[in-house]
Amino acid sequence: TLGRDATVKHIVVTLGGDVVRILPSVDYTGPGGAAEMIGLYFAGPGEHAEHRLFVDHSVGHCRSNVLYKGALNGDGAHTVWVGDVLIRAAAVGTDTYEMNRNLVLSGGGRADSVPNLEIETGEIVGAGHASTTGRFDDEQLFYLMSRGVPADEARRLVLRGFFEDLLATIGVPQIDEVVRDTLLPVLAQNPNALDWETPQTTDSIVTSFTKAVRTRLGNRRANAVPDLATRQTLGDPKLTLWCELVLAAAD
Repeated sequence: TLGRDATVKHIVVTLGGDVVRILPSVDYTGPGGAAEMIGLYFAGPGEHAEHRLFVDHSVGHCRSNVLYKGALNGDGAHTVWVGDVLIRAAAVGTDTYEMNRNLVLSGGGRADSVPNLEIETGEIVGAGHASTTGRFDDEQLFYLMSRGVPADEARRLVLRGFFEDLLATIGVPQIDEVVRDTLLPVLAQNPNALDWETPQTTDSIVTSFTKAVRTRLGNRRANAVPDLATRQTLGDPKLTLWCELVLAAAD
């Protein structure tokens, strides 16, 4: 419960568990209140992580900002995020936004994301929500591998980067260190994270990356991009050179 001009930063970190359910809520009792809700979660094989939050804007001129990010890896991994925000008729001048992003790292996992925004007055500063669920971009992994980063380490770096901006918003060095010290062993225990049912070999990544570049260039300049056969003639040690050829064609 937030009174007049009160502020709160609520942080949730969930890094595994057979069944985890967390239900945070915010209720405003006076104007000027501000709530920031930050969540990070990771579910492994057979694990269920569920976060259902409720923000009740019952008085005017209050703010709320919600940012939750999650990743899941392995058969039976399941995450659920439900964000309910209610702006009542008396809550004029409300400013609220909620965002949920999910990264599905392997086949067999499922991420459910349900942002709900109910507005009973049009006299607000702003209100919005966003939700994304998907896999990481092959181009990120290709970029790191083309510069000599081993595939397993590149996958872990992509996953760490996914969470890094969220960790930066925590703003408390002691908590940042604890979360990072806890998160890194979890990533280390999931060396196959970002692997799908079809192994992502260097050739498959290159093929995907080439197709994406050619699409962006358009038909007129597509032939300027070296194909997979050209890269194979260079050999794996020349992967960086192949990358430079692709980038040069895109210039």
